[in-house]
Amino acid sequence: MFFEAQPANTPKTYRHMNGYGSHTFSLINAQGERVWCKFHFKTIQGIENFTAEEAIRVKGEDPDHATRDLFEAIARGDYPKWRVCIQVMTEEQAVRYQDNPFDPALDLGNVKADRYDHRAENDDYTQAGDLYRLMTPD
Repeated sequence: MFFEAQPANTPKTYRHMNGYGSHTFSLINAQGERVWCKFHFKTIQGIENFTAEEAIRVKGEDPDHATRDLFEAIARGDYPKWRVCIQVMTEEQAVRYQDNPFDPALDLGNVKADRYDHRAENDDYTQAGDLYRLMTPD
């Protein structure tokens, strides 16, 4: 699950917005050591927003425009990309930290949307709550 955090206006398309994880995940390395992780997805296409007036008009006329734009971009080979970054800290660092416990985001590379997989609609409803082996503290 990701939430949208943008400047004051509504994003024109999903391709032109950043995404930030709303949950903290637990990653465990081969030695069994746990770190806490938050994911960030930074659009490579650049941020583009509607004005308040444009947002009201477009959403009223075509509430699915952003979803269709994403599907159409992929269909024509204009694959949107996002820079994947993470914030990481050890359990020991979390215990000692006084304020927001996450350090600056680490740049992991890019992710590209080049097809739609129907399983994406069900991923956050897995019974075990372990989406692709990323564990949450809940």
